[in-house]
Amino acid sequence: VASVDKAATAPTREAAIEMVLAAVAPGDAIISTTGYTSRELYETRDKIGDGHQKDFLTVGSMGHALAIAQGVAAAQPERTVWCLDGDGAALMHLGTQTVSASLGLANLKHVLLNNSVHDSVGGQLTSASQGTQRHDFGAVAKAVGYASVTSARTAEELKAALASATKGGATGPAFIEASLSLGTRDDLG
Repeated sequence: VASVDKAATAPTREAAIEMVLAAVAPGDAIISTTGYTSRELYETRDKIGDGHQKDFLTVGSMGHALAIAQGVAAAQPERTVWCLDGDGAALMHLGTQTVSASLGLANLKHVLLNNSVHDSVGGQLTSASQGTQRHDFGAVAKAVGYASVTSARTAEELKAALASATKGGATGPAFIEASLSLGTRDDLG
């Protein structure tokens, strides 16, 4: 079996955010994690001519985006709520995932943008990406009761996972882990 070059097939974080925005419905809310993710979401909205009124940029609160998204999803069950989370941020408050299923948040779509580093603060490897035992975020999501769990390693797989997550009939929260290649624009505001 030939090995796959992750950098050649996995999207960057900004490309993944563009794919999420293409999948969300007009009334959906997006809660984004701190750092580059919120900055890229903000600039992508500007680039495509969207407003920012449906986004909550969790600036300065690393690890809290999912808890905020759960609160919005619980308060507005008729609205789909997307959480754009990072692997480093998710590790900070990993126990928050247990709440998604226990509250029965069928309107929550938790997208974990996993580039294996703390990119916004210098690119240090996350603890989940080091050593011989890699952290399996999808296994955690399954164990705590997410209704659907998908791992996407390429742009095509991410597009398919997002399309699947937007179909009706969800019985609980959806979890999508997107493996990313590294890369941030030098001119990111």
